[in-house]
Amino acid sequence: MKSLPVECSFCQWTGVLNNYQEHLDQSHPNLTCEFCHEHFNSVNDFNEHKVSKCQKMIVQCKLKDFGCNEQIIRTKIKDHYLSERHQHAIIKLIRQSSLQSNDQQIHIDLP
Repeated sequence: MKSLPVECSFCQWTGVLNNYQEHLDQSHPNLTCEFCHEHFNSVNDFNEHKVSKCQKMIVQCKLKDFGCNEQIIRTKIKDHYLSERHQHAIIKLIRQSSLQSNDQQIHIDLP
Protein backbone atom coordinates (compact mmCIF):
# COMPACT_ATOMS: atom_id res chain seq x y z
CA MET A 1 0.00 0.00 0.00
CA LYS A 2 2.91 2.36 0.64
CA SER A 3 3.79 2.15 -3.07
CA LEU A 4 0.29 3.23 -4.13
CA PRO A 5 0.56 6.08 -6.68
CA VAL A 6 -0.93 9.39 -5.50
CA GLU A 7 -1.37 12.93 -6.81
CA CYS A 8 -1.08 15.97 -4.60
CA SER A 9 -4.38 17.80 -4.28
CA PHE A 10 -2.57 21.15 -3.97
CA CYS A 11 -0.04 21.01 -6.81
CA GLN A 12 1.10 18.88 -9.76
CA TRP A 13 3.30 16.55 -7.67
CA THR A 14 2.86 12.81 -8.20
CA GLY A 15 4.56 10.02 -6.32
CA VAL A 16 3.91 7.15 -3.96
CA LEU A 17 1.82 7.24 -0.82
CA ASN A 18 4.86 6.54 1.34
CA ASN A 19 6.41 9.88 0.23
CA TYR A 20 3.22 11.97 0.23
CA GLN A 21 3.39 13.23 3.83
CA GLU A 22 7.00 14.31 3.34
CA HIS A 23 5.98 16.19 0.19
CA LEU A 24 3.14 17.89 2.06
CA ASP A 25 5.40 18.85 4.97
CA GLN A 26 7.99 20.37 2.63
CA SER A 27 5.81 21.93 -0.07
CA HIS A 28 2.59 22.75 1.78
CA PRO A 29 3.48 23.19 5.47
CA ASN A 30 0.67 25.61 6.28
CA LEU A 31 -2.55 24.57 4.62
CA THR A 32 -4.94 27.50 4.75
CA CYS A 33 -8.62 27.60 3.86
CA GLU A 34 -9.12 30.24 1.18
CA PHE A 35 -12.58 31.06 2.54
CA CYS A 36 -12.08 31.45 6.30
CA HIS A 37 -8.25 31.54 6.48
CA GLU A 38 -8.09 28.81 9.13
CA HIS A 39 -4.76 26.91 9.18
CA PHE A 40 -4.38 23.12 9.14
CA ASN A 41 -1.52 20.73 9.82
CA SER A 42 -2.98 17.74 8.00
CA VAL A 43 -4.51 17.29 4.58
CA ASN A 44 -7.26 15.11 6.04
CA ASP A 45 -8.35 17.83 8.46
CA PHE A 46 -8.15 20.42 5.70
CA ASN A 47 -10.26 18.34 3.29
CA GLU A 48 -12.83 17.53 5.99
CA HIS A 49 -13.06 21.23 6.81
CA LYS A 50 -13.73 22.15 3.17
CA VAL A 51 -16.28 19.38 2.61
CA SER A 52 -18.43 19.88 5.68
CA LYS A 53 -17.23 22.39 8.26
CA CYS A 54 -16.16 25.69 6.71
CA GLN A 55 -19.06 28.06 7.30
CA LYS A 56 -17.68 30.68 4.89
CA MET A 57 -17.30 28.31 1.96
CA ILE A 58 -19.45 28.93 -1.08
CA VAL A 59 -21.57 25.90 -1.99
CA GLN A 60 -23.99 25.02 -4.79
CA CYS A 61 -27.66 24.58 -4.03
CA LYS A 62 -28.58 20.89 -3.96
CA LEU A 63 -31.44 21.63 -6.37
CA LYS A 64 -29.14 23.00 -9.07
CA ASP A 65 -30.49 20.49 -11.61
CA PHE A 66 -34.00 21.82 -10.99
CA GLY A 67 -33.30 25.48 -11.67
CA CYS A 68 -31.88 26.67 -8.37
CA ASN A 69 -28.32 27.29 -9.48
CA GLU A 70 -27.32 29.82 -6.84
CA GLN A 71 -24.02 29.70 -5.04
CA ILE A 72 -24.50 30.32 -1.33
CA ILE A 73 -22.21 30.91 1.63
CA ARG A 74 -22.70 27.85 3.83
CA THR A 75 -23.86 29.96 6.81
CA LYS A 76 -26.67 31.40 4.65
CA ILE A 77 -28.00 28.07 3.35
CA LYS A 78 -31.04 28.05 5.65
CA ASP A 79 -32.04 31.51 4.44
CA HIS A 80 -31.58 30.32 0.88
CA TYR A 81 -33.90 27.35 1.44
CA LEU A 82 -36.67 29.86 2.22
CA SER A 83 -36.03 31.92 -0.91
CA GLU A 84 -38.54 32.10 -3.75
CA ARG A 85 -36.08 30.63 -6.26
CA HIS A 86 -35.45 27.59 -4.08
CA GLN A 87 -39.16 27.08 -3.42
CA HIS A 88 -39.83 27.10 -7.18
CA ALA A 89 -37.10 24.48 -7.64
CA ILE A 90 -38.78 22.30 -5.00
CA ILE A 91 -42.09 22.57 -6.85
CA LYS A 92 -40.36 21.65 -10.13
CA LEU A 93 -38.73 18.63 -8.46
CA ILE A 94 -42.06 17.44 -7.05
CA ARG A 95 -43.82 17.85 -10.40
CA GLN A 96 -41.08 16.01 -12.25
CA SER A 97 -41.07 13.19 -9.70
CA SER A 98 -44.85 12.96 -9.92
CA LEU A 99 -44.75 12.73 -13.72
CA GLN A 100 -42.10 10.00 -13.60
CA SER A 101 -44.13 8.11 -11.03
CA ASN A 102 -47.25 8.34 -13.22
CA ASP A 103 -45.30 7.12 -16.27
CA GLN A 104 -44.03 4.13 -14.33
CA GLN A 105 -47.54 3.35 -13.12
CA ILE A 106 -48.87 3.41 -16.71
CA HIS A 107 -46.19 0.93 -17.81
CA ILE A 108 -46.97 -1.34 -14.88
CA ASP A 109 -50.72 -1.30 -15.64
CA LEU A 110 -50.31 -2.21 -19.32
CA PRO A 111 -50.63 -5.95 -20.15
